[in-house]
Amino acid sequence: MYVSKTKIEHYTYPWKNGKRGSNLQLENTLDINESNNLKRLLPLIDEFEDTISQHSSTTIELIVKIKEDK
Repeated sequence: MYVSKTKIEHYTYPWKNGKRGSNLQLENTLDINESNNLKRLLPLIDEFEDTISQHSSTTIELIVKIKEDK
């Protein structure tokens, strides 16, 4: 399976004055605007998640859109 475009977003609860906020905020984004094989993308996504989430637990949400070409 080939993926035409990939966008990964990382959200965190920001800290202010030593307190954790209550609203999620977009902190990091990875955009890949070229076609890639899914088998090639999965290790890249895994490495991105490992890099940004070293000190906290995370929930991963995956949404796949399959659109018909015109």
